[in-house]
Amino acid sequence: MGRATVARTAILMLVAAIGVILFLNMTNVTMMTWFVLVLGSLATFRLSHLVTKERGPFALFERFRNAMPGGRGSLKEWVTCIWCFSLSTSAMICLLLWLGGYALAWEFWVLHWLAFSSMSLLVHKACG
Repeated sequence: MGRATVARTAILMLVAAIGVILFLNMTNVTMMTWFVLVLGSLATFRLSHLVTKERGPFALFERFRNAMPGGRGSLKEWVTCIWCFSLSTSAMICLLLWLGGYALAWEFWVLHWLAFSSMSLLVHKACG
């Protein structure tokens, strides 16, 4: 593992630690909203990066990407583009939050869906 990778991992761990500290010291609903926003964005980034860029255990994700039919507008293009796939991943994270009982008005679900995706892309750009 190179120095840059270690530095990026350390930054992500620091952000997660700050999120946990904020969660443990939470005194109102606003702090919980920020906590969900940070964790949802990090989860979106991790899952999107895992599927679109990494080999995975036993090269599972690499084989999955290579098995997709290619071409413009194809499934392969969707699965290899983190910008495209993060929208689907953030929708899945929102669905999991909803199934877990996290209650929001539909307008806020749309905002969370887009925010998870865009914040995960900011993390992607910051980590190279």
